[in-house]
Amino acid sequence: MPLPWSEVCDPSDGYTPRWSGTEEFIEDITYRIWEKGDREFIKETYSDTCPVIALSGNCEGADTILKNTTDLLEQFPDRTLYPCDILWNGNNTAGYHSSQLISTKCTYHHTNSAESQYSWASHLKQARIWVIVHRVVKDGVIMREWVVSDNKSLYQQLRVNQEEVATRCAEKWLKDKLDPEKSEFCHLSWLAAEFQRVQNTGSIGGDTRLNLQNITPAQRPMYQHLGQRVAKMYHRAWGPEGMGSRGKFEELVKLLYHPHARFESPQTNGTDCTGWTELTCLYDTFILGGQQGKEVIMTLDWVIIKPGHDRRKILTNGATPNAWRYPYPEDVNLQMELESKFADADQVSESFTMSIRWSLVGYQKQENPDILVPLVLLAESHLDCVGFRVIRDITVYDRVAVDAQVKLTTEVVHNVII
Repeated sequence: MPLPWSEVCDPSDGYTPRWSGTEEFIEDITYRIWEKGDREFIKETYSDTCPVIALSGNCEGADTILKNTTDLLEQFPDRTLYPCDILWNGNNTAGYHSSQLISTKCTYHHTNSAESQYSWASHLKQARIWVIVHRVVKDGVIMREWVVSDNKSLYQQLRVNQEEVATRCAEKWLKDKLDPEKSEFCHLSWLAAEFQRVQNTGSIGGDTRLNLQNITPAQRPMYQHLGQRVAKMYHRAWGPEGMGSRGKFEELVKLLYHPHARFESPQTNGTDCTGWTELTCLYDTFILGGQQGKEVIMTLDWVIIKPGHDRRKILTNGATPNAWRYPYPEDVNLQMELESKFADADQVSESFTMSIRWSLVGYQKQENPDILVPLVLLAESHLDCVGFRVIRDITVYDRVAVDAQVKLTTEVVHNVII
């Protein structure tokens, strides 16, 4: 639960004397483990029961994480996890949340010693992809972790047939589900539970109360005002309202995004979309867009807001609006509203960053009207904002794991003899 507006959080609580706070902790352990190769450090910084949640499959515990990291580094020995940004909030009692945006570059080295979806055809090929890792930390130990990776882009760059990967993934999920010893805790059981969780949580609705323990108490109400507007509009655009029709999605895009905003995700195939027209076209190919979604529900599972280093102009004093930050009269009106509501509105930044970890579920329609594919999407977005709009959106999710869910229903299940 969020602290009262007046309560101060010591960001070093649980980290001293080794680290000064969450940002330094995340930077240090990531670099030590991956670039410096200190894999045993995992045992010091991950709990024995830490779950790592990914749409393609989950694992649990420091020993398993160590093994998976070792296997990955054997295939990608030069992997570099460049930290583009780290956002955090929370406290040591309930747990610090961090969202780390990573641009990772790697070269594949083929070996015959480990089972892999890669082959000699990928040997020495390079790739760079976006990854976002969301963690919960207590007393300098990671208690829970979510990982989203743009595996679609990874496979494309390494010349891997992603359709075959998705099929093999679906086959493994089904095999585990049919195994009496694995069925209860297998990945398909997790997907079903996650689908139900989002349905139950998303149906409640209501405003998003942000955790603002990383922000000076006096500024929290204003950042709550700003952050809640962006979070609410994001939910409207990418949730059931926006997925209802292309026209509604376009309308919401123009309320949420800057007219020249940039957007990157697995949909954009390694480039980016720029501006409202290109952003609106995303509806046509989104997983539950294009009139293909039914009973769509979205939850914002955790939101973090990170203030910028500038200060907001007070327009009621006659200041000239910056056209980039206030591109339309509606933006000026929103600033006037902020000034009327908060006497010290100049104490908040005109630029700020937000991370949103979100889940989306629904049924995807197929050509055969009798088939509806239940889908679960786990995603995280890093949003650069100015004024009241998003100017850059980097959204990461595993599109191949989504395709595996489609193949499970439309192909794999029908090919299994039970």
